[in-house]
Amino acid sequence: MKRVEADQEWSLFDPRVVPEFTDLFGEAFEQAYLQAEAQGKANRTISARKLYARMMRTLAETDPASGQRDPPVQPVHRNPGSHFQR
Repeated sequence: MKRVEADQEWSLFDPRVVPEFTDLFGEAFEQAYLQAEAQGKANRTISARKLYARMMRTLAETDPASGQRDPPVQPVHRNPGSHFQR
């Protein structure tokens, strides 16, 4: 999201070239990603904003829940035991 907000490029990688990406997250992923970029392992780069916009459009078109505007149903068990009579 940092690159989307800054209107920068996202680098796209072949998972066969950087298989370690699938096991990383957070700061560890970010460091590995920046290192792979510096080593020239990216297949291509693309505008982060354009890619993000395309992802959101695709999600809106294909996700049936994205059109639902009602709040989720509140769980019955908000107050455990309240449904029992004493």
